[in-house]
This record gives sequence, structure tokens and C-alpha cells, in this order.
Amino acid sequence: MWDSDSHSPREGTTRVCVLQDGEAISYATAIDLLGGSEDFRTWFVDALARAPYSSYFWETPPITDTTIDRDFEYVLVDGPTLALQRARYSVHSPSTSRLGQVPGPSQSHPIWAAMQS
Repeated sequence: MWDSDSHSPREGTTRVCVLQDGEAISYATAIDLLGGSEDFRTWFVDALARAPYSSYFWETPPITDTTIDRDFEYVLVDGPTLALQRARYSVHSPSTSRLGQVPGPSQSHPIWAAMQS
């Protein structure tokens, strides 16, 4: 159902476009799937776990109301020094965004469980 099309524009960088049934999905669709489809979340986390780097930065272009229908894509940038860092976040105050509350690691949410494994 979902797949990805990736290429490396330069060493240490992988550009990825997410596909559904062979067609690129939009950011709007990706956001809906991340929020509403456990199957997609599982596929997406597994895809990130298969990245060709031991640690990496994950980046997407900024999205606005006028660009939310563009193809969902992201880049992975090799970050070998990230493997040496210790995660720092607060379990007491999860962050919020325009899209709503972002779950913190102390909250029961499938994405956190998948990221911990």
C-alpha cells in the first residue's frame, strides 16, 4: 500500500517521497494518516528505522495552508554525532503546536512506543 521513492542528491543525504499505491501523497494526507492510521504509523516508523544511517536529522520543508497539498517529502541527513547525544525532554510538559498537542514520552501513544524500541 505505502512505499517510498528515495535518492541521494549527495553523500550523507537521502531525499524521500512517500507513495500510496504508486502515487505521491500530499502533506495533508500524510498528516491525516499519521493521526488516524496505526498501519501507516507503523509503516512510517519502520521506514525511518531502515534509514541508511545509524543516526540522522529528519527534515521536511515548511508547510502552510497554501502548500499543504504539495507532495509529502523529507530528507534524512547523516548525523553520526547524534548517536553520542543523550535525549533531553521533559515528561512534565509536552509541547504544543498549531496542529494540537504533541504527545510526550510519558503519554501512552503508539508512536512513542515504536520510537523507544
